[in-house]
Formats: sequence, structure tokens, C-alpha cells
Amino acid sequence: LSLNGLCEEIGRSYNGDPMQRVIYTDSHDSAANGSARLNEVIAPGKADNLFARRQSLIAATIAMTTPGIPMLFQGQEFMEGGAFSDWQALNWEMADRHKGIVEAHKHLIALRKNSGGVSAGLSGRNLNLMHVDDDNKVIAYHRWENGGEHDDVIVVINFSDHQYDTYDLWFPRPGKWKVRFNSTWKGYSDDFKVVEVADVEVTNGTGTLVIPPSAALILSQGA
Repeated sequence: LSLNGLCEEIGRSYNGDPMQRVIYTDSHDSAANGSARLNEVIAPGKADNLFARRQSLIAATIAMTTPGIPMLFQGQEFMEGGAFSDWQALNWEMADRHKGIVEAHKHLIALRKNSGGVSAGLSGRNLNLMHVDDDNKVIAYHRWENGGEHDDVIVVINFSDHQYDTYDLWFPRPGKWKVRFNSTWKGYSDDFKVVEVADVEVTNGTGTLVIPPSAALILSQGA
């Protein structure tokens, strides 16, 4: 797995404006016409298994935290599998079976909309892909609108199955950075192996944090 292609997409814009693009991991076209939904591609025939759920939350986090207009494809919030067909109804029982995954999408949407007043940067146009560690399969990017407390956001993605207990990252501001989203939270799925990630105290531009395996983290400052 090379991160180059993904990093290019994260930073892409049209006419110099990233908000002129729609960001998605699945669509009516990509999931039909002989293809399948992303989670089905991840785990054919087992589209809602543990691996598919963990990877799907990473994909959803990227879609909801990169500049542009995010789009969720019908059913992805509860791990609908197979391919898309306009004559086949969604399996709504999956929404109850995977209510934790639904909750994770609600949390991501709330952060994207700055509902809690601590993630305004996710609504802005600015992105700094500040960290690409191809060897360890970790990326981190800074999002901001005007900058400052309640605005600056850091997103960390670990694509590997290895946990990093003391990982140093650059942060744009000193002080405490609070974890707003941790995709390993057990509330999202009973069989997730939760890895607690403490708030990060940043001095001299650097903070040290735990990065769980196959996980996405979102951090920001403020109450």
C-alpha cells in the first residue's frame, strides 16, 4: 500500500477551490455496474465483519474531514453490503445491528458541521498534509478556517495494523489538544479493541500520542 495516490486526492481542488468537489467513498456508479460497495470490496461476502467495519470508519473519517462537500452513500452508515441496485431496498435491520457504526457517522457529521463549537476548521478550505509516513502507514493533516482555539483540527490516520505507543507529531498551536473522535471506541462496536488515547499536551510544536492500529483520530483545542 502506497499513500501517494490517497494523499494526492486529499489535497485535490478544482479551479483552485477544494469546495468545488464532492468527496465520497461510495457512489451509485462505483457500487453498481458489476462493481460493489467499498466494504464489500474490503471483505467480499463478509461486508460487515470486524475488518470491514474498522476500514470503513477510516474511509468515512477521511471523507468527512477533507476539504470539499462530503457525500454519504445510502446504507454505508450501517454497513450495507453487496452492490447497489435501484430496485433493491436497503436492509434496514442492519441499522440496528450496527447502531454503533451509525453513531460513529453521527459523531463525524457533528464534527464536520462544528455542532460542538470545537471543530470549525473542518468547514474551511485550508489543509496542510503535514505528515506522511509511508513506512509506518500513518498520515496526519491540519484543517483550519481562520485558525486558533475551537478552529484548528488535526486528523491522524493509521492504515497499518500496528499500534504506536509514543508517536511524535507537529501541532500548529501549544497547549492541550483533546481527542474528539477515536474510531476504536467500543461504543461503535462491541468487538472493537478499544485503545485509549489521552489528550495531548503540545510544547515546542510537538505532541506525543498513542496511535491505535487501523484507526482514525480527530483532535482539536477548546472546552
